[in-house]
Amino acid sequence: MGSLKTEHLAPQTARDIQAFLWYCYVLRSSNSFLTPLLDDPLHFATKTGAAASGDLRESVLIGSSLLRSIMNRLYTESSPPHIVPLSGGIDSRLILGLLLEMGARPDITAVTFGTAGTWDFELAKHVARSARVKHVTFELSQLPLDAACMKQAFDSGASGTDLVTGYYNHFWKSQFPSDATIWSGFLGGEIAGAHYKQGYEDCTWAEAKNIFTRSNKWCNAAPRSFDCARFSPESVLPECPLFTDSRILSYPEQLDFSIRQPAYIHRTLVGNATNFKLPFTQPDWVRYMLSRPPRLRANCSLYHRIADRLSPRLFRIPTKNSLMASRRNSTQTHSPFRSTFRNCIRRCKSRLSRLTDRRTPVFDHPHPQINFVDFINMFPHRPDIKSLALDASQALMHGPASCFVNNNQRKMIEAGTLDGYELNLLISLEANIRHGAFGLDTSSTYQF
Repeated sequence: MGSLKTEHLAPQTARDIQAFLWYCYVLRSSNSFLTPLLDDPLHFATKTGAAASGDLRESVLIGSSLLRSIMNRLYTESSPPHIVPLSGGIDSRLILGLLLEMGARPDITAVTFGTAGTWDFELAKHVARSARVKHVTFELSQLPLDAACMKQAFDSGASGTDLVTGYYNHFWKSQFPSDATIWSGFLGGEIAGAHYKQGYEDCTWAEAKNIFTRSNKWCNAAPRSFDCARFSPESVLPECPLFTDSRILSYPEQLDFSIRQPAYIHRTLVGNATNFKLPFTQPDWVRYMLSRPPRLRANCSLYHRIADRLSPRLFRIPTKNSLMASRRNSTQTHSPFRSTFRNCIRRCKSRLSRLTDRRTPVFDHPHPQINFVDFINMFPHRPDIKSLALDASQALMHGPASCFVNNNQRKMIEAGTLDGYELNLLISLEANIRHGAFGLDTSSTYQF
């Protein structure tokens, strides 16, 4: 690999491509989800400080009433059928429970997509069965992928992102009528504190940027088939926080809510669809949850109690977040043998999770915490992925981003030495360049 020569690229374009090679999406800041905080940040900071002595029981009651009213308001604005993407987590289950409370059961279809055997996939089946709603599943691990799929993902609103995940979301959405209402738990856990860690409010801006770059790195190691060694991932992040007062919102969360959530998660999940209902992005909910003291947001403590109160029956089933262990074990009675057996299984699973990366399969099965598909262990062995990656590599080598490509990239693909995350990165980068996400003229350089 020679020296990196990007003189033929506009400086911003070169930075965008380098950022993509680190994050697998083009970084664009948006404050759309933080509008409630922007209205009156000084009042918000004061309210947050006053809330520090708030009563947990009172916060649960107020939060429960608020979320129920939000759902009622959105429900009156929607029309059936109601599609609920259901996983093993809290957000989708809470939405489902509130829709059931409103009498929508006959019009509800729960949909689960991903890999059979993972917690998200299997727990959702139990939840749907308990809720007595129609449940549709899509096994994605062998869903064929080609260049046309990447174009569909790009056109669906996932441009500038991981187009493989964008296509998976486009695929399941396309299975339902365009006038159906899709209820998504987007931002539910994050607003409630899922990404908050104790002490975040004391972080400097430099420390927050370092946390963001480490936690959002796409590949575990530096991509071997690209040259991005001279790139500083912090250099593409804002120079200063949106709110200098971290009592309003911790610096690491400011980066998450203003960059990753709108630029990656929302684009790959919702895209340009207009039939989504997003209860947890409603200004009154954002304002309420972010004004809670850190002790109530840590580990989503308040949010879990609100969920338990609103849908106690559904939350007797374990969640992915509790690692298959029900948070209501203390209120259930089991025989001593059954309890001992369950505890033994739980300890074994916990031990395996600590000894293996969450992306590593346990024995011959996918790791239970995998989202969507097993990129690392499944992708490199699929002929269609290999073919798509080889075509993408050929196009990149002869395109305007050739300066970033390792000359041995094609050999690495043929030898099967690149993991699935890097193959996804390669495929997504080429498709985004081809379809105009970086504003490059590819008419004379790409052989279509």
